[in-house]
Amino acid sequence: MSAAFIQAKLKWEAACERLRFVLDHPDGAIGEAPDAATAFQLVHTALQELQVMFESAQGGSPSAPSREP
Repeated sequence: MSAAFIQAKLKWEAACERLRFVLDHPDGAIGEAPDAATAFQLVHTALQELQVMFESAQGGSPSAPSREP
């Protein structure tokens, strides 16, 4: 696994954790929950980056059509 792929995977995991925090803000957590729209955008961006990494590892051919908002 390349360093770029590992970095993309870590970004995905961090974005998902942030979204989880927004959707289920724990009692007693320090600070306010981040903005939900921002959290969803981070997840979307991280998923796109993972898709690019996966496609390049598979020889550059997309397995499914891209869905741009």
